[in-house]
Amino acid sequence: MLSVISSGLTLLAKPAVDEYVTPWICSMLTDEEPNVRSQALATVGELTKYCSTELFACKIVPVLSDTFLTDHSDHVRASLARTVCLAAENIAGQKGANELVEKRIVPICEALAKDPSLDVRLTVCENIHGVIKALSSEQIDAHIVPLLAAVSEDKQWRVRLEIVKYLPELAKRVDLRLFKGQLMKLFMDFLVDVAFEIREEATRNVGKLGDILGKPWMEEQILAKITEFKASPDYLLRMNAMLFVTRLREYLSAEFINNKALGIVLGLRTDPVPNIRFNMAKSVETLAPVLTEEKLKTEVVPALQQQLTDPDFDVKFFARRALQHERIRMFVQN
Repeated sequence: MLSVISSGLTLLAKPAVDEYVTPWICSMLTDEEPNVRSQALATVGELTKYCSTELFACKIVPVLSDTFLTDHSDHVRASLARTVCLAAENIAGQKGANELVEKRIVPICEALAKDPSLDVRLTVCENIHGVIKALSSEQIDAHIVPLLAAVSEDKQWRVRLEIVKYLPELAKRVDLRLFKGQLMKLFMDFLVDVAFEIREEATRNVGKLGDILGKPWMEEQILAKITEFKASPDYLLRMNAMLFVTRLREYLSAEFINNKALGIVLGLRTDPVPNIRFNMAKSVETLAPVLTEEKLKTEVVPALQQQLTDPDFDVKFFARRALQHERIRMFVQN
């Protein structure tokens, strides 16, 4: 019956939906049978396209908060996440929708984002774009950015991945001054996330964000980050200084790599950790196709030749291999 009512909403005028359908669905939302409540919940997202925002706010939203937010079923709470996000998207732009979403729907999303169930948290992240569409840039900064910051620390990488995927779209919707603050910090942290899938997704998004935020500005952020990493006492962060440049090379300008990033990479040739020293050689080998002849001749070759006298076998091995690269070996003096 509920599915029939849902599919027939397009045939009814809004007054009829408000007078007959909405009250009936409200009663089903509080039914004693869990299956009935669950099916009624599934119709709410579609209902918001046709019922008045005022009726949705005073009749349905309180039930969603009071009944479903604490439901013992993970499936029901995940359905609630989909429903409220879809509802927010459907009422976006209507009179009173902005305040309703901020005051009533966002708190539901904030609670669900902390849910113990992975499926519930994941569903919130997958559908939060619907809520964002109904909010102003200031409201996003006040409510969504803190929510995303909290979710970015989720132990489950699949949850964090959903945030990484959405950041370029979010950058289009908010004031760029807002994005260039905390959200940009989140993005830079994702580039060195422990999960490979997140690092890869963040890397792919460098180009997209560069198009939105401006490539020169984006490169300056990357320069600041790799400079910070190079000076870190943590050898893993110093390693990331090189990995940043090699992983992001296709999104960075040749001028940036030659004049700014290369010096940082070469500066690690005398690092106390052998793994970093030989990764320096591997990095310049990877960057060689975009390096100028002048840089190869005056900076890269001397740095690699210096490593040939390194006490570590692996450092000498990778330095020797890099010197055999077709773009590097032509500048080696026999």
